[in-house]
Amino acid sequence: MSDPLEFNHLDLFEELNDKFKTTEKIEYIHSVVRQNYDFLHRIGIAIYDTKTGMVRTFAHSSDDGNPLFNYEIKLADAPSLYGVHLKRKPRVINDLTIFDNNHKNHTLRIKSGGYRASYTVPIYYEGQLSGFVFFNSRRSAVFDEDCLSYLDMIARLISLLINVDINQNSVETGQIYPGRI
Repeated sequence: MSDPLEFNHLDLFEELNDKFKTTEKIEYIHSVVRQNYDFLHRIGIAIYDTKTGMVRTFAHSSDDGNPLFNYEIKLADAPSLYGVHLKRKPRVINDLTIFDNNHKNHTLRIKSGGYRASYTVPIYYEGQLSGFVFFNSRRSAVFDEDCLSYLDMIARLISLLINVDINQNSVETGQIYPGRI
């Protein structure tokens, strides 16, 4: 009699069980995503502090450095990002040259990294904004509906990871320490 149970399915995200730091988890997720979408050169996460109104870089994975290391800005001072929050909808920019006349520091840094397209997804915890997930490419016009549907699932996975890590860290320490995470 044969065993009706099968254990031969490859779980692409199994390694997340062995990653301890958020950055390691994001790097692993990025490597899995790149198997299907090799044009995805960066995943960045920024968290939102409801007390100060600040958005701060939190974790990232990229193939060539981090253009927004230790960056923060008041959400109200980033109109396009603020619009993502107000609409509670992702933003697709398949050609970042629309920001060529924008001289904000974060825009200049992203452009200096060679990025040409961006997909931004707001993340929430219990209905409140907790941050944003950024997907960036050095190629323009890459974010089509098939890709976006897949990245929506990845953004939700990242959102869950980030919110769990933030909440566990807050419970343990009383505050958030991005360096530890």
